[in-house]
Amino acid sequence: MDSFHLPCNKLKDEYQKCFSSWFAECYMKGDYDDKRCAQKFDQYQKCLREGMQVHSLDIEDVLKPYLGTERMKK
Repeated sequence: MDSFHLPCNKLKDEYQKCFSSWFAECYMKGDYDDKRCAQKFDQYQKCLREGMQVHSLDIEDVLKPYLGTERMKK
């Protein structure tokens, strides 16, 4: 599946590969240190934030809680 912001596709793929590898090789064996993919995640997240600006979307609105709130009932 493509990223929300198409220019981020390569970064998304790199992060997903890193995460999948970390999950199988580390997390499932009791090593919960998630720093291994942090740089890739940060790069991907930065790209997504730039994409949100292009589409005039507010990151703060996306990060607000939704489930179980009055917002959800509307």
